[in-house]
Amino acid sequence: GKHLPRACAGQQLFLPGHIQRHQPRQQQIFDLLPPKHRPLRQTELLFAVEQLFEVHPELKAIIQMAEGRYQIFRDDKRKIDIPIVRLSDVQWEETRKGLLYPYLYGEGENLFHIGIYETDSANYFFFDIAHIMGDGMTMNVLFEDLNQLYLGKAVEPETYTFYEYILDEKDRDARGLRAKNEAYFRCLICLLYTSPSP
Repeated sequence: GKHLPRACAGQQLFLPGHIQRHQPRQQQIFDLLPPKHRPLRQTELLFAVEQLFEVHPELKAIIQMAEGRYQIFRDDKRKIDIPIVRLSDVQWEETRKGLLYPYLYGEGENLFHIGIYETDSANYFFFDIAHIMGDGMTMNVLFEDLNQLYLGKAVEPETYTFYEYILDEKDRDARGLRAKNEAYFRCLICLLYTSPSP
């Protein structure tokens, strides 16, 4: 697919500040312990996770250096590789310690880290997204959708992401609407402070 620059990470319109190389992320390790009468179906889980990236294509974004700064590039057609790693319980405890840390952004890096870990006693799903891609509420939405996909239910793809929001805001700026809105609210505030009290 063709990479299209859709939003500058330093955009003041929506994103808080610039991308930081040590920016905190939304990190989650989920212990996948289904009821004994319904064992985890790894094939269905892998398919559900792959579909999650189709339903939320903005998660496929990568970081690129462009115009002297890091920017987010979106490629909705990109296939995401979700590794399945088989470990002993001891190996898992060591691996687990190394998963939760502030990841660095690099050229071409995904804005997420992901993996399914099978151990002797349990299965784990690790999903880490950059804070610039979402917050705690975003994780709730993603996991609600993942659960529905795992159960084989249809989930409608996102049609209006923060990329579209940023493009809309840029368009509003180009048409002078932001300046008009700011002037309107400045006027309201002035009226509040200059109007006599009842």
